[in-house]
Formats: sequence, C-alpha cells, structure tokens
Amino acid sequence: MAILPAIPLPQCQCLFAGNKDGLLRDARRIYAYIRDNFTCGPDQDIYVSDDLYRINKARKGAVEDLNMLLIAMLREKRINASPDIRSTKPFGTNPARYPGKQNAIDELPRSAKVAYNGDEGFFEYLIQASGTNVQMRSHIKLNKAYFPQEDYNSLRDLFAYVVKKQTEQIVFKKKK
Repeated sequence: MAILPAIPLPQCQCLFAGNKDGLLRDARRIYAYIRDNFTCGPDQDIYVSDDLYRINKARKGAVEDLNMLLIAMLREKRINASPDIRSTKPFGTNPARYPGKQNAIDELPRSAKVAYNGDEGFFEYLIQASGTNVQMRSHIKLNKAYFPQEDYNSLRDLFAYVVKKQTEQIVFKKKK
C-alpha cells in the first residue's frame, strides 16, 4: 500500500490553528473532528476510493477513506502518522495456506551466519521449531553504505545467498 503524502486541506489548516496544547491534544481533536463530522460507509478495500479533498468536502467515506483523511490531517499538523494494516484473528487465519494442528514440522532449513568481507557486515538466518510453532529471524547488517566496484561481486554473492536462504522451505508432514 502506498503511503500518501501530506495533503493540504483548507479546513484542517484553519480548524486547528493556534492550538499550542501539544501534539496529543491536537491528535485527539483531529480524531474527534472526523468522528463527529463525517459519515462512515462500509469497508470497501484497503485502498482509498476517492480523492481526499472530495471525501473531506462530502463529509463521508469508507473506513479506508476516513483513515487516510485522519492521517493526512495529522501530518498537516506535523504529527507523525502512517497507515498500518491489521487483521483480527478470524480473518488472519487461512487453514488452506497455513498448516494448522493436523500437521507436524518434518524439516527446517539450517540456521546460518555469514560474514561479509571480514568485519564489513554479516547475514544471520536463525530458525527453530518448538512444537507446532516456528520462529525465524533474518538479519542483514552492512557496516558501510558505499562499496567500490571491486566489492560488487562479493556483495552480489552475499545477496544471492540471502535470497537462497530466505526461499528455503519448511516441510510439514501429516500427523497420524
């Protein structure tokens, strides 16, 4: 999902002008303004269905629209706000994709830690199983941002290894 830039909204600029009570109070007032002055329609998708200016003018929109309007108004007041997609447990579970309690872990990729050019960085891939749970951590650290041309091959090899490790599969087997 693309993060929208701050959009100047005329009512936002004048509605909260002169408020110097702090960012939290500003955020609460903006939230209350949207809650009390806008009509919320049904969910449609995770994307904005119309231009935020039109949503503001019509004083109505889908949940996604009003969330993006809230973020735009918060950003207009220089309050750090970013969209976050969340799901409730019933919607976040897909038994067809994620082998629930009827399967057991048969095989895991091996954990690995690889140094890059001595002490110039590393790649760490840790994976472990506990019962039916799998915990995985992948960490890449490079100690510099500029790489001379002679380092390109070793850097390419490092990232090829990263991709190889991160695409290794976990094998499940049916419980009997």
